[in-house]
Amino acid sequence: MMSDLTFTPAVELGRLYRRRIVSPLEVMQALLARIAVGLQIVGKRRGEGAVLQAAAAFEAARPWSEHVPHVVRKSA
Repeated sequence: MMSDLTFTPAVELGRLYRRRIVSPLEVMQALLARIAVGLQIVGKRRGEGAVLQAAAAFEAARPWSEHVPHVVRKSA
């Protein structure tokens, strides 16, 4: 199985689905896990002020400093 399904091209995912190597649920879980880690905010050139304001508003809506992601540990 591929190490990171979030970067697998759609054509390859289709092949993996048909061979039942990967399920759509596994891909969705990988995508959700990837976006749950953080958020990238981009803006116009020389628009740092707007980007910082957006980041501050987003952080105020959810205190990310208190968020601890769930870590799954595999037993040996």
